[in-house]
Amino acid sequence: MEISQKNETLKKLYFLKAIGYKFINENFIFSQKISEFADVDELNHQISQCNLCHLRKSANTVLLGYGNKQSKIMFVCLAPSPNADKNAELVSGMLGAKFSELVFNSLNLNKDEFYVSSILRCKNLNLEGKDMANDECFELCRPYLMEEIELIKPSIIITLGEEAFFKLYGQNIANTNFKSLRGSVLKFQNTLLMPTYSVMWLMKNPSFEDVFCADLKKIKGMI
Repeated sequence: MEISQKNETLKKLYFLKAIGYKFINENFIFSQKISEFADVDELNHQISQCNLCHLRKSANTVLLGYGNKQSKIMFVCLAPSPNADKNAELVSGMLGAKFSELVFNSLNLNKDEFYVSSILRCKNLNLEGKDMANDECFELCRPYLMEEIELIKPSIIITLGEEAFFKLYGQNIANTNFKSLRGSVLKFQNTLLMPTYSVMWLMKNPSFEDVFCADLKKIKGMI
């Protein structure tokens, strides 16, 4: 079996485990469509019960996607912030307020008019700011996001930050740096994707806010 096929099989197994299967016949993996979720609400119900990795032990809650499920634009961050975890809302706190402000200034969209999700559903930073996530956490969580994308069917996905971009799209990119791709519109699955800066990075580097807004304005005609 080729390495790429093994990786896809592993991802399918992780996802089947996540939605409750205890035993999986190998033929089932290759012959059946994994998704049985009718809509995002049904998917979110499953996500809310997830405890597959160690991040759940330190999180107050499992964070779900937020916003308009009919939106043509979907923002994807790496993980919920500690404030988001505390408030049980993905777009909250100072980061959420800054993000909402920048999106409104760029696209004239209010908080409830776009959709936001994350690759990890539990916070990845501990009280000392140390990243607790490992590769297994991303492998277990990523299928939830892929299913969510399939259900939302956005015209374009905006990844927020270098790590979020490479965790979602990076398996298709070799020897490429983030700077050369930031602001580019790329083909991804059955939609489009554009990487740009994360809001946390912009809070530390406010001089790049205009660049972030310019990136978003590129896709205004798609929404």
